[in-house]
This record gives sequence, structure tokens and C-alpha cells, in this order.
Amino acid sequence: MFDPNCEIRFILTVRALAEGWDCSFAYVLCSVAQIKSSTAVEQILGRVLRLPYARRQGQPELNQAYAFVTSDDFAGTAAALTDALIDNGFERYEAREALKVPTQGTLPLFRLATEGRVVPAEEGVPFEIPRLTILVDGQPELFEESFLPIEWELAKCDPVLSEEDFLSTRPAGMGIDIYLSDEGKLKQRIIKEVKKKTGRHFISNLHAQLALLDRATGWTATELALWLDRNISHPDVPQSQSSLFLRRMIDDLIDRRDFTLERLVHDRFRLRDVAQAKIEQHRRAAKEKGFQRCLMPDMRPQLEVSPAHAFRFSPDQYRANWYYEGSYEFQKHYYRAVDELKSEGEEFGCAQFIDALDEVKHWVRNLDRRGFWFQTSTDKFYPDFVAELVDGRYLMVEYKGGHIYDTPEAEEKRIIGELWQELSEGKGIFVMPTRGDFKSIRQAIE
Repeated sequence: MFDPNCEIRFILTVRALAEGWDCSFAYVLCSVAQIKSSTAVEQILGRVLRLPYARRQGQPELNQAYAFVTSDDFAGTAAALTDALIDNGFERYEAREALKVPTQGTLPLFRLATEGRVVPAEEGVPFEIPRLTILVDGQPELFEESFLPIEWELAKCDPVLSEEDFLSTRPAGMGIDIYLSDEGKLKQRIIKEVKKKTGRHFISNLHAQLALLDRATGWTATELALWLDRNISHPDVPQSQSSLFLRRMIDDLIDRRDFTLERLVHDRFRLRDVAQAKIEQHRRAAKEKGFQRCLMPDMRPQLEVSPAHAFRFSPDQYRANWYYEGSYEFQKHYYRAVDELKSEGEEFGCAQFIDALDEVKHWVRNLDRRGFWFQTSTDKFYPDFVAELVDGRYLMVEYKGGHIYDTPEAEEKRIIGELWQELSEGKGIFVMPTRGDFKSIRQAIE
């Protein structure tokens, strides 16, 4: 077989690595076994990286070796290929340049790298997504927080603080110890309490001494409630409501939990933070109730997905804080740079799957606070990926890790996304895959 005139061109084997098979002039290797470990990937690459009789050819695709592998974890396999090159002496930059991972899918065997392609944004191709609107006086207005039907009275809400909400004892003090290691490097570590020779806790003792400097004496419960009210932002709640709520909170702490007024005054900053969180908890509950009202059948005639308020991805500008630097080359991203995407993990695998779909015309990594959004009860929700399909439909993909897929927040996102899909009259698709179930994206499209 080492004779250059040998007529053998193809070798089929069941367990090539285990059998120690070695062919020093293999240029193309295809494996249908599941390849996951970096060791296995490294061994396979070793079979095709030698190229002993290679001479540079005029066709660029003839100047490369090819390894085709089968793996459910495609993103992980692509990363392992790069890591294997680095482990064998390539620097990371060289590895990225040497390894061009083609779009996942079927053959043809040769697929050229596309550094020189013109992306849709550079060609000025429009990319606009219709958004959810609400009819106001017969005119569609963008559905956002100001249109949530929120009705709440803080004075009628429960002001009770549990022991978990407001501890009877001050939280233990914490500090940071900054020191030089034996190697001369500056390091730090968290410390909870530092005891002096007297046995007293230094941080707790410091808190007690600082409390002595507080001249706030002779306060009444009403004055404490007014101080809390002035130091908590609540533009959506009139003072007549907030001051009454806070006074009821103070009275409950004194009557039911045996706090003294003097102690609450000394702890007023801690009480302020807890009271603010309690008010926000009631505010959130009211917003969630208003959000659910928007989903009721009697509200549907006022909601629609309207192109009059479409979100437009600007071809000229889409500011990102950082950019994708992996070796995999995306073929259909709307912009030249893929924004804020790691080169490994399930979300990266989701991006690869979308990029490889024949139905996708172009897609974009949707950025928080800068991209397309849906209104939820408490905030704006930015799906991870937004795509336009070849047939003119629009695809929204929000990938959720299995550990957060069933949370109330995720459920609310599913609800608003599916509402947008329902009201889009067949133009919109929303899907929330999890645990690597990327096939659900294709199923949603079909």
C-alpha cells in the first residue's frame, strides 16, 4: 500500500483506531462512529494530517485534508478538532486559520471557505420583523409596559415581613483579605469574621461602634415611615398609599416581632432595602396580573402583529460588546461578525443548526437592549436568534437550558412568543428548544 502505484483508493474498517490501522497517505477520512472525546478526534486527525506526497495545487480545496465525523454534539466536536490541533503544536490563531469547519449537513465533499462573501447587511438587504401591537383609539401602538392594564393599591397589600425577609439579628460581617502569595502575586480571599485576642468579632464590633455615631434618637413611628417613604423610589404609587403601607409594616414589626422603635431606627437603612424589595414584589405581582389580562379572549381583538411597527435591523450598525471568535464559519448571518456568541455550548450548537437550515434566508444573533423584543410583565424579552426564512416567514428561537426551562419566567416568555405567532396569521414562528433538541426548530418550521 505504500507503493505510489498501488491501485487501492478506499478502505472500509469497523474499528480502525482499536485495530491500530495506519495509512500515512490518507487525505480524506469519513467516520460514521460517534466521536466525542478529544483523544479520539486527535487520533483521527493524525490519520489525515501527514500528506507525505502533497504538492501545492492550483485548486485551494486540493491543498487541504478532510475529516468527516458523525456526532450528536457537533459544536463540541468542532471545538475538539481545534483543540487537538493546538495540542499538537499549533497556536490558537493558527488552528483557527488551518481548520475551516464547513456548515453541518450533507456532502458535496468539497466546500470552500467563504471569507470573501458579501453578507446581506453589506448589500443593504432589508431585515424587518413585525411586532406585537395594541389598538388605541383604532390605531396600532407598540405593545409595551405602559399598555399593561395594571390596577393595584399598595395600601391594601400585605406589609408583613417574615424572619427570612428581615432578620432579627444583623447579618454576619464579611471582609476581603488581600495578600501576597509566596510567588509574589497579589491575591484576595473572603473572610467572614476576624477575631481579636479579646474573642470579639472585629467586623460586628465595628458595626456596633459605628451605630453609636448615629444621632437619630427620639423618632416616632410616623417619622420613620416618612423617612422610608422619602428614601424609596415609587413614582407609580402616591404617597398616601406608600406611607400608610410603610407605617403598617413598622407597626407589625413592633407589635408581632417585638422590635423596638429605637432598634428599627438604627437599622433603618437595612429596613429601607427590605421594604423596597417588598414593594417591588407587590408591583411585580400586579404587573403579572395585568399581563395575564392581556391574554384573555376579550383582549384579543385589540392585539395584532402589525408591520406598521416592525423592528428593523440596521444594515449599517448593530453595536456589540464582543464578537464570536470560533473556528466554525457561519454562512447565513446577516452581519459579517456574529455578535456576543461563545464558540461552544448548547447555544452555539443552536446557532449552527439554524445556520445550516435550507429554509433560513438569513439570521441574526439578537442582542439584549439592542435587538427585537417582546414585552413581558416585568421587562423586555429578547429572543436569542431571529431569522427570516426563504418563504418570507419569520422565526424566533429562544434557547433555554434544561435547569431553567420550567421556571415562571420561561413560561411567560413562551406565552408571549406563542401569542405573537398566533396573531401573525402564519407569518411568524416561535420555538423554545431545550436540552439540545434542535430538531424542534425544524419541526416548528415544517
